[in-house]
Amino acid sequence: LQDYGTPCGAPVIGGGSTVLARVSSRATGESLLAVARDAVPPEVTSTDPQNGAGDVPPGQTIAVFFSEPVRPGAKFPEISLYRSGTPQSTVAYTYRLEDTAFYIIPSAPLEGGAAYVLELPAGALEDLAGQPTAAFLLNFTVAAPPPNGGNQAGAGGSGSPGGSSGSDTG
Repeated sequence: LQDYGTPCGAPVIGGGSTVLARVSSRATGESLLAVARDAVPPEVTSTDPQNGAGDVPPGQTIAVFFSEPVRPGAKFPEISLYRSGTPQSTVAYTYRLEDTAFYIIPSAPLEGGAAYVLELPAGALEDLAGQPTAAFLLNFTVAAPPPNGGNQAGAGGSGSPGGSSGSDTG
């Protein structure tokens, strides 16, 4: 066997599940094309908020970080953010994908004191080679509003503790 060293430069052809790269021999100067298959699906490495967190700010963007860059997969339309419990209600949101980060931005502040679930079904996201993500659930609770909506006793107010809250139905 001949030592062909390490790949030189970027892949010649990429995408799909196969990557071709030109490899050169240090000893002879010969080159060949090497084939590599990406068979490792992306995994969740961290989230913000953390799973099981309490006291999450009502307007927080939810972030899920992966082990490699991701893009929408076949089950992407099935991603859901909902208030758990009875009644369960879906939350409208927008999203942003940035390399290894997937952000969910609720369309309105989440209800204080309520528990929420972000559900990513298997195959909702995939890596650049098409390897799908596993199913993932993120559970968290939004911080309860301060007593009397932050109003001090005797300070008056509208009679609506906490003021108005955004709708969390989608």
